[in-house]
Amino acid sequence: MASQIMTWRTANSANFYEPIRLVGYSNGGNVAIEAINILGSEGIHVDTLVTIATPLGGHRISDDARTGGGIGQHINVSRERDLIQAIPGSSYMIEYPGATNIIMPYLPPATVIIPPNPALSPALPPINIGPIITGWESHFDMHNNIDFWREHIEPILEINTQ
Repeated sequence: MASQIMTWRTANSANFYEPIRLVGYSNGGNVAIEAINILGSEGIHVDTLVTIATPLGGHRISDDARTGGGIGQHINVSRERDLIQAIPGSSYMIEYPGATNIIMPYLPPATVIIPPNPALSPALPPINIGPIITGWESHFDMHNNIDFWREHIEPILEINTQ
C-alpha cells in the first residue's frame, strides 16, 4: 500500500499536495498503520487514519512516522467485547494512545429464528433457537455500514477542503 501511495504522489506533481486519508477495517487497520510507518520514514505526511474494529495489539505508529512525515488525525473505533480484537497473539486493546477513541457499547447477540421449510415439513412452526452468542456480533456490525460512519465518524472527521 505504501509503495502505491508513493508512486501515485510522484506520478503527477498535483498529487503531491493531495491529502492522504487511510481507512482500515479489522486487520486492514494494521495494514494502514504499517503503511503510515513506511510513509513517515520517507517524510510523507498522512492527514487522516481511521481504524475500525482493528486488533491493535502489536501494531503501533512508529516514532519515525510521527516525527518524519507525521500523522494528522487518527480516529479509532472499537466495540466492547469484540472478540476479533482479542485474537490470540494480540493484547486486547480498544483504545489507541493518541487517537480520538470511539468506544461503542457491547452489541447483544441477535435471536435466530429458523423459518419452516414448507417443502420438507409444511406443518412445523418456525424454530426459535434463541440468541447465538459468539462475540462476532460486536465486530461485524460496523462493517460496510454507511449509517454507522455518518453517525459516529463524520461528526469528528477533520477534512481541510482548501
